[in-house]
Amino acid sequence: MVFVRGTDNAIYHRWQVSRNGNWSGWESVGAPPGRATSDPDVALNANGGLVVFTKGGDNAVCHAWQDQPDRNRW
Repeated sequence: MVFVRGTDNAIYHRWQVSRNGNWSGWESVGAPPGRATSDPDVALNANGGLVVFTKGGDNAVCHAWQDQPDRNRW
């Protein structure tokens, strides 16, 4: 997966659809909703899913996580 902060200050991601295959389109991870003030950092949590962190407009750390590993739902 690739994560970026968009020009609208939302965090987006895309992923490779299949091994050595095409990539998906860009999708929002949903947090923070349009107010990220830093680029995203990504970590692996205990169940193998990804967690995305960014700083929000209120200077608090915001995060979103996959509901299950290897899924694109946040």
